[in-house]
Amino acid sequence: MVELLITPCCFIIDQLTKKKAEKELINTSADKKMLYGGKLHFQIVYNNGAFLGFLKSHKKLLMFANVLSIAILAFIIGGLLVVKGYHLMKVGISFMAGGALGNIYDRVKRGKVIDFFAFSIKPNVYFNLADMFVFLGAFIALVGSAFISKKPFL
Repeated sequence: MVELLITPCCFIIDQLTKKKAEKELINTSADKKMLYGGKLHFQIVYNNGAFLGFLKSHKKLLMFANVLSIAILAFIIGGLLVVKGYHLMKVGISFMAGGALGNIYDRVKRGKVIDFFAFSIKPNVYFNLADMFVFLGAFIALVGSAFISKKPFL
């Protein structure tokens, strides 16, 4: 049941970091801040679509996909809650749900998602913590699925 706390914690942390980033960073390339010898870049970038701007010109479809993904995650979490074990799956899906909720909240409240950091590998591809929670959750759930027996949990 502790896994249920991960989702709201991820959401709150994501929203707090976005608020801080908006307050401290300016949306100009001249104001880009770099750390660790330029390996990490900080700058406000507003994303009107999904990852890499995908579906930015199809807002209704994007919102439908977001709501559908949350519904699917909620269904899976609900199914996992009634069975013992599956802790890595529960943790992973909880991280994914927290990240997804953070970005959906931005789309509903602001009409766009706030991204604010990039790695030097792809310096023009900006992320936020919600994105990292989704990726981390997917990785944890994938690792967790390697330990699951072949019988279905639902």
